[in-house]
Amino acid sequence: FNSGLPSSFDCAQTTLQRLAGLGVKAKQGDYLLLMKSANDPTKVEEILNRVKANYDRDQSEKPNTSLYSECISAYARSRHQNSVSKVMHLFDELDQLYKSTGDLDFRPDSKLYGATIDAISKTKSQGNKAIRQATMLLDRMEQDFDSGLIDVAPNRYAYTSILSAISQARLPDGHVMAEDLLLRMNNRSRQVNDEDILPDVVAYTALLQALSRSKSPTKTDKANKWFAEMETRYAEGNSDMKPNKITYNALINCWRMSGRRDAGDQAQKVLEL
Repeated sequence: FNSGLPSSFDCAQTTLQRLAGLGVKAKQGDYLLLMKSANDPTKVEEILNRVKANYDRDQSEKPNTSLYSECISAYARSRHQNSVSKVMHLFDELDQLYKSTGDLDFRPDSKLYGATIDAISKTKSQGNKAIRQATMLLDRMEQDFDSGLIDVAPNRYAYTSILSAISQARLPDGHVMAEDLLLRMNNRSRQVNDEDILPDVVAYTALLQALSRSKSPTKTDKANKWFAEMETRYAEGNSDMKPNKITYNALINCWRMSGRRDAGDQAQKVLEL
């Protein structure tokens, strides 16, 4: 099914139809492979709707969490203009299905949360609203992990997805949100004893980018503080904290857009690091 060719979806769909004609019932794994072969999220949702219709008719097939996660991931990979409303509808629909049936096959899991947060965070058109929705889902994911409802805690990618979205948005309090989220990663890592949650160069760079876009009069001081922390952690042996070209550019932009008289000199010092 997953050949990567433009016609792979049509070929896979035809194969399933022929098998159905022979009385061979498709399994959830077959539908999942068919979804993965589709490039258009609306086609992926059509497959999910087909399974949902079969479930509503005779419960012969279940639209389980994996199928919902794949559908949400398809919207995350696309630039569909209604992706936020789509993925939130899908998430809430599955959540309601689990609450009404108690069937563990419908229980939201870490992959579903991660895919939903990723999809919302990648949406550029809804800015503040989308970022706050993603943050609320992150809150809930942490709570569900703490209460034992899901087995895997939010990983670094879940946090940095939101951080990256904040860094690209021009929000009045974006730098505050970014700082809070980075501190939260550090605190959460200690709380659950998981170093994989600790912020890396991507997280710190996103914070510096958010600071560069802010109008805070102290943004250069804060940027220097966070950059110094990066350098310290890298010097201590954390290879994930090595500043890269994007990091240096973000720090330079903090100075360039600060309006300070010594901005040029300070930016030059960064170039000499």
